[in-house]
Amino acid sequence: MSIARPEPVEGGIVLCVFSGVKLGRENATRYGLTFLRYSACSFRTAGGLNPDEVLYASAKYLLAEIDGNEWLRSYAARLRISPSACVRECSMNWCDKLGSTPAIGYQLDWHTLPSDILLDALSSLVDGMVSGDEQRFTIDLKDALKLTFTSHDGFQFGLEPARIFVEFRHRAAYRIGAGGIPNLVLNSKPSPYTELLDEVQRYLQNTMEIVNRLKVRRLIGIGVVATTVVDEHDVPPGIRKLLTHVSNPWQGKLETLTFQAQTIVHEDEEFSHRCTHTVVKKLKNDDPMDVIFDYQRVYKKPPEVDASRLRTATEKVKSVALDYFEQLAQGDRFDDFLNNADSK
Repeated sequence: MSIARPEPVEGGIVLCVFSGVKLGRENATRYGLTFLRYSACSFRTAGGLNPDEVLYASAKYLLAEIDGNEWLRSYAARLRISPSACVRECSMNWCDKLGSTPAIGYQLDWHTLPSDILLDALSSLVDGMVSGDEQRFTIDLKDALKLTFTSHDGFQFGLEPARIFVEFRHRAAYRIGAGGIPNLVLNSKPSPYTELLDEVQRYLQNTMEIVNRLKVRRLIGIGVVATTVVDEHDVPPGIRKLLTHVSNPWQGKLETLTFQAQTIVHEDEEFSHRCTHTVVKKLKNDDPMDVIFDYQRVYKKPPEVDASRLRTATEKVKSVALDYFEQLAQGDRFDDFLNNADSK
């Protein structure tokens, strides 16, 4: 087993085990320090270890190793760290564990606003994306009625006649290093899904307040999206159950899959909740899968946009969506259906 030198991290130490060793990710995150997947094959610990290495951090494993390894025991003693200090409860959902990326959008009543007017109204927001004389954003789309721009650190803003959204996407840039060798540098900050979701919400609500000053709009719906790019052997239990079920007629020899389903999750007199589920498995086995959950609240009588009520409604939809995504990942939503289908 190849192990890296333990690093001091926030009152504990993390043992880094390279990717050749499989440690249960659920245990590593539940009992150890947070790790975050921010690309197809890269991880880092919450303490800031080198994100270019592929690491698994497990405090449970560390506890066992300290007892049986003189070097680790003396290293821990030198840092004045007790083994029990290495473990802390870490509440994480599957979106956090798999490094999912978030988006939130508002569906609005149609109103024509030229993109020049929108950009002028948003100048205070865009000005905050400038450092000195360096423009730290890009204009991705600017036509008569649509405007899309992305900040240096990965937050994309989209404005259309009937929709406003903010989405997070990782951004990287090539920098020329010594010898003229280009290096890929990550501009965005790897963070858990739930933290990024809060930032996306803050940006979106600020943008919506600015746009609403131009003309008070009506809210048709609220959408919360989780996009996950994941290796097939790392998919959560619920998605694995789905893959196993759909591959049964071919003895599990499923090479590609494009699955999409939109369902009504909840409905009452005020609104309905629905979710679009998309799973894409590519032909090459080493290509990661795409798993996208798009949870939406659609109002039956669209209310006027009010900043306070909008914040409350967004928080509610966000909470319900996170709970639903967790049910999908754990497999709770599939158990009864798949058990009944397999018994027939």
